Amino acid sequence: MRILTCIALASLGLTAMPAFAGNIMPDLSLAPTGWSVDRYAPASFSSLGTVNGEDNVLGLGNGSSGDYDNRLGAYQYTFYNTQGESYSVSGGPGDDIAVLLYVPDSWSDPSNGDVRTDLWVDASGSDYGILGFTNFGTNNRVGDAVGTFQYWDDGTGLWTAVSAPVEYGQWNTLDIHYTGTEYDYLINGAFVGAVTDLTLDNAALTQVMLEAYNYNDPTFGSSYGNSSVTNNSSVAYTAEFANVPEPMTFGLIGFGLLGVSLAVKRLHR
Repeated sequence: MRILTCIALASLGLTAMPAFAGNIMPDLSLAPTGWSVDRYAPASFSSLGTVNGEDNVLGLGNGSSGDYDNRLGAYQYTFYNTQGESYSVSGGPGDDIAVLLYVPDSWSDPSNGDVRTDLWVDASGSDYGILGFTNFGTNNRVGDAVGTFQYWDDGTGLWTAVSAPVEYGQWNTLDIHYTGTEYDYLINGAFVGAVTDLTLDNAALTQVMLEAYNYNDPTFGSSYGNSSVTNNSSVAYTAEFANVPEPMTFGLIGFGLLGVSLAVKRLHR
């Protein structure tokens, strides 16, 4: 009986602590297979191997090929300054889209170049959830060039800067949790905000996107949304993404088997 009890407890341990159990982020080690251009093709989108201590890192490169003046006339609009790729997913209420983003020290100083890179998710109700990093400022306000994480409210059409500190020179976790009625935003495991005005409750998650913004746009300085913007310092840059590690399944199995082994030894004393 004791053995059966220990086996049951060990089995329970295997299902405990399901870190990102509902994370439906695709395996980045397979990229670019399965990914397709979203808005405009980035300068590069490929595996970088092991970078900054993480394996299977995906590099999303922003460069001159995507500059405003180098795009065909049909794409010479600020809409196409957002450049990235998308992947079809299948998820719903309770699921997360979570990914690691490396934020280099150089991004802390806007004089090194304007940067904005995001994790996006789309639901079948056409509600976008966006969470990312920028050193250009929320709402692209002139003179507001402070490094921050921010999220997008698709209902109000506004960016919101969050209070979570940016861990420079480290991997930061971006997580969008979908409840079916709202997007909850988390940075490094800390809740930083939510969007509750979704148009369709209990919709399915249909795609995930990784994006980078190309600031080389000579039309900056004119009206852009509700704010005036300037092109302070446009440079090529690469955003590095990696999958959030899965739960330590094998460690839990080992722990469970150890419990069974100890129980057996006690019975034979």
